[in-house]
Amino acid sequence: MDSPLWQEPIWLTPASSELTPGSFVFTTDGLLVGIVIDEGRQSAILPGTLLLKEADRLLNHPPGPSGELGIQVQDLTTPIAKATGASTGVVVTYVDSKGPSAAALVVGDVVEAINGAPLETPLHWRARALKLTAGESVNLRVRRNREIRELKLSAAASHVLQKGFTVGLSLRNAPGAGSAITAVEAGSVADRAGLRVGDVITLAGNAREPSPATVMRAVEPVSTGEAVLVAFLRDGTQAVTALEK
Repeated sequence: MDSPLWQEPIWLTPASSELTPGSFVFTTDGLLVGIVIDEGRQSAILPGTLLLKEADRLLNHPPGPSGELGIQVQDLTTPIAKATGASTGVVVTYVDSKGPSAAALVVGDVVEAINGAPLETPLHWRARALKLTAGESVNLRVRRNREIRELKLSAAASHVLQKGFTVGLSLRNAPGAGSAITAVEAGSVADRAGLRVGDVITLAGNAREPSPATVMRAVEPVSTGEAVLVAFLRDGTQAVTALEK
């Protein structure tokens, strides 16, 4: 499949595969096939040839200090598109209160384009956001209350933002149930808690059937060393875990 994250095609893994992101895959003769990566909705394999090209590029052209805007996004679903008047873009589900977007964006905004490039899916957002360097300016076209706003933001150095409790979830509303998980960031708090794509969060703290914004509000104020109880539905079975800071 083609991916906005990479310049060449990658290979999707079967839905039933137990391969986890970060695993290296080899042939039975010991030749490198590639490395398993998180492609949003399911895992994929980054071919070995592409992996080595990327490694060479980074060695020869080291990037500057990484930067970020301090937001999380999810897919623009049909109901959200109807409610916002947007036809393309990604929906803001979380805004870091100490990040560079705090005074400019709110949960529910639809980011339609970055530097003039349309954003079709969260992967298109990641393809651009992951390449941000500290201090880099970006122009966002944002729809709020059916009105378009043109915003210019400057990425903050990643170490300035509180990375220790990155929830690492992309969520969408699951009416009558809570929030469905559409992506889990590898190594994040959600990943360590065992949450997976397809799980439906039915309880976050004291909030039942929480919206994506409610889930984020439940975990944001937690103190270091504490945890938030989360209940979720997976394949018809209810389970409980905790997001620990």
